[in-house]
Amino acid sequence: MAFDASNKTTSSARLTIERARYNARIILESGEVTVPTWETKRVKDFLSDEKMFYGRIDEQNNSVFPNRDLFKQVGSKDKQVYAYNFVADAFTDLEERIQSFLRSGFIKQGESPFAPLTCEKGYVNPISIHSSRMNTLAEDFVSRFLSDKMMQISDFSTFIPIFRQYLLINAPVNPITKSSYLISRNVSVLSSGLAIEIYNGDYSDDAIKRNLFYTNKNFAPFRNAAYQHGFMIDKHIPWRLIADLNSPNMKPYVSKYYIGTPSLSVFTTGFDRAYESDIESLIRLSVLFYNIFAARFPISQTSKCSEPVTIRRSTTNIDDVIASTPSTTWLSLYAELRNLEIGMGYDENDIAYIIENAYDLLNKVDIATATGYINSKFNSVEHFGGSLFHDIVSREAAKGPDADQADITASVKRSVQASKFTTY
Repeated sequence: MAFDASNKTTSSARLTIERARYNARIILESGEVTVPTWETKRVKDFLSDEKMFYGRIDEQNNSVFPNRDLFKQVGSKDKQVYAYNFVADAFTDLEERIQSFLRSGFIKQGESPFAPLTCEKGYVNPISIHSSRMNTLAEDFVSRFLSDKMMQISDFSTFIPIFRQYLLINAPVNPITKSSYLISRNVSVLSSGLAIEIYNGDYSDDAIKRNLFYTNKNFAPFRNAAYQHGFMIDKHIPWRLIADLNSPNMKPYVSKYYIGTPSLSVFTTGFDRAYESDIESLIRLSVLFYNIFAARFPISQTSKCSEPVTIRRSTTNIDDVIASTPSTTWLSLYAELRNLEIGMGYDENDIAYIIENAYDLLNKVDIATATGYINSKFNSVEHFGGSLFHDIVSREAAKGPDADQADITASVKRSVQASKFTTY
């Protein structure tokens, strides 16, 4: 059966109209409901409310990434697609259910892109992608940013201030810390190991979503079977299945590997909190940047009081940097980066206060506790546009007669900051 997906919208004005119509009415078009709705039990909107970060934050709003030791290959062996063990098991059973539909004639092969069910995409490693981005930044730092600053760097200690300057410039648009990167727009639920895609489609093409999925006559049995096996369908990418950790239908699969409440046990056992390795990653990043520079420019010539001066640079290593650089250097840089990356809007006095408290915890406890404290000031998703908290506060702020967008944004940030006021 041929599918007509030729009506992809290109005009920006037209696209805005069509996207609004899609959001409001696409589930109605599928026949699941009789009135327009944003989502249902089976189809969820992962572009709104806190579901935007599903699988990327734990129940305390900490950025997380999966433990790949708990993954299992899913689908055809030649495609090398991976997901969490329980997700793979649930998908395998769903695959068999669709096969039973085909055998019984309930649905016919070739009538839908999900009959038979195939696994096209699964886990995408966000840490590898982030590392690649940092390598690109390192090259930019050495080849461009240092072009007029090389003679200021004779060793690692003189490198640090310039490294800090560069990171703070880039942080708002290129998240440096893993914690911030994992909840950026560069990362999707595919990074969680909880999602599988059954079709290779253009995420921006609403015509494909409508014609191949929502209005397809076999979409209803597919949608219901996915739900019965503990999956949610992404409203905006209907070929993406996401394991619902709160679904009673997913619980038997989770319980095979984890003990306790599924959502809590999976995030506690199967994921790592990014902030716990953020400082170490920041130190490793500094070594990467410096060593590329030192290896490429081991010797520089200058003059001082008409006398020639030779600067000789040698590479360094993690152990030497940890031994020679105070922990306070990394803690203060970490706090400044998170503020810029997340867009929390703390002013200089607020950041100084947070850093001072972190130093106090460093001296009284340890660097892990100090890092956790800093993270607690930034592990908020409420101020992101689309979150429920953001929308509620925005509506209240917009009631002011002279309110503009800047005032509304500031009001949201102040509300979030107030919720984080606890000293320790």
